[in-house]
Amino acid sequence: MNFYSLLAENQADCASPSEPLLVDTTTARAKLSMKKTQFFRLCREGVLVRRKAGAKTLVTMESIKAFAAGNAHRPISERNHS
Repeated sequence: MNFYSLLAENQADCASPSEPLLVDTTTARAKLSMKKTQFFRLCREGVLVRRKAGAKTLVTMESIKAFAAGNAHRPISERNHS
């Protein structure tokens, strides 16, 4: 599956067509008003969840929203089980 078909599929499943499920890292950083170092530290820690689509790295809007809401002190995988 290539990037464009993955993106189209995600946008089709989205409740709001103006908000995709995944955004590229540049867009994610802009939404969070973050510099690269802090952003990628949060990605490494699992606070922000990354997905690969070919060579493109995308970040889930769910993890961006959780971080912005202050619900991102633990990785999402751990939050879902508590």
